[in-house]
Amino acid sequence: MGEISSKGETAFQRGIFNAQNVLLNYGETVREIQWLDIEIPVVLNKNRRRPCVDLIGITLDDIPVICELKYHKSKSDHPIYGVVELLMYYYYIRCNYELLDKYDIHHTGLKKFEWSFIANFESPKLLLVANKKYWNYWLNRIDKETFSKQIKCFCDKLNFNIECFSADDEDFESQKGEYEKYTPVISSNRWMEII
Repeated sequence: MGEISSKGETAFQRGIFNAQNVLLNYGETVREIQWLDIEIPVVLNKNRRRPCVDLIGITLDDIPVICELKYHKSKSDHPIYGVVELLMYYYYIRCNYELLDKYDIHHTGLKKFEWSFIANFESPKLLLVANKKYWNYWLNRIDKETFSKQIKCFCDKLNFNIECFSADDEDFESQKGEYEKYTPVISSNRWMEII
């Protein structure tokens, strides 16, 4: 991905994608995700603001991954809003996968994948990932146990695998410096499970 001017969530997204992979730390076990595509539309229309998945990836054991990112810089959306976005994107993929495959909706030069594989996979991994500041902000305002129960309820009722992870905070201000555009990088590709 090329250079950008963003120092917020878009920089976070690009830095993660540019790292090519991340490690999900579950305590005793670690699972690797390789990124396939970034900011990719899941609805076909002419609207430039159409719904787009932040990141699409796959685990080394071939489980598709849909990732929604949140980055706390100032005000940020509630984590449940991020979960609803994930569910909405997955719903759009399930509804539109035939057209997404037919029209080859992928970024040029990136790894190819079949939308039908994601849509028809029994339980893809749905990830809500945010930086530490985001989780500190929200988990000091909402009860972590209540949030955990809400996620479990979504998972049980909808038969989805929704997981929440924390990534390191990044100093994109310093990375950008005085440059008009820059290529964001992340300092660590290891994410910690938060619930």
